[in-house]
Parts: sequence; C-alpha cells; structure tokens
Amino acid sequence: MGWLNSRPKSHDKDSEPLSRYERLNDGDPLKELPECDPFLADCWNDIGRSGKERAPIDYTDVLNYSTALKLDLSPFECRCIVNMSRQYVTEVYLSEKDINRPAPYESEEFDGQLVGANLSKAFKTMLSKAPAS
Repeated sequence: MGWLNSRPKSHDKDSEPLSRYERLNDGDPLKELPECDPFLADCWNDIGRSGKERAPIDYTDVLNYSTALKLDLSPFECRCIVNMSRQYVTEVYLSEKDINRPAPYESEEFDGQLVGANLSKAFKTMLSKAPAS
C-alpha cells in the first residue's frame, strides 16, 4: 500500500506528483493488493497507517486504540499492526525516491501490453505537467 500511495516525481520541477495508484490504468493487477486479514487491516486503517511526520505507529498507539474501543488484541495482532505501519512508511519513503521501484508484491509475470499502456499513460502525464520551455 505504501508503494501505491507514494508520489514519486517524474521530473525535478514536478510540484504535485500523482500517486502511483493514480498513474496506473484501471484493471492493472498492481492496483490489487495482496490478501490481508480484514480485521487487522481495519484496525490499522482506524489507527492511521502512519503517525505524525510519516513515522510508523507504535505499540502505544495500538494500546490506546484497543483500550478506547475495548478490543482484546493479541500480542501477535499488535505486532502485525505495528509491522504493517513500519513497512508502509518504509515503502512510501523508498518509492518516492525511486520512480522505477517495483511494487513489493509484484508478480514475476510480465504483461507487455499492460506495461506499454502504463508507460504511455505515465509519459502523457509527465508531458502535461512539464514546465514550458
């Protein structure tokens, strides 16, 4: 999810880059996230994928959330939620630095037509946002 939400710049003067999700065509398999436990995903989204300044949430955030909602989260569930946040923040950071970074859940399969369509869309977007010379 961090990869999809990252906004890598397509050029140095790109002041409002699109997210990877916005750049992908409808039906692109990269828009489909790997399966995840719905309860853990809901907890993580409720707490917030990351804390202030894109720092990962910590165990205190999870404890406060579970106490406020009177949830009895297991230690495993707490670790999963904190780890999801850590991975999210790491992936957003790394993906914004590298526009060519592959999705961490990307399949080994290669669909040339889909890649071509995505590249075409990306180039059109880049050209439409490029500063006039």
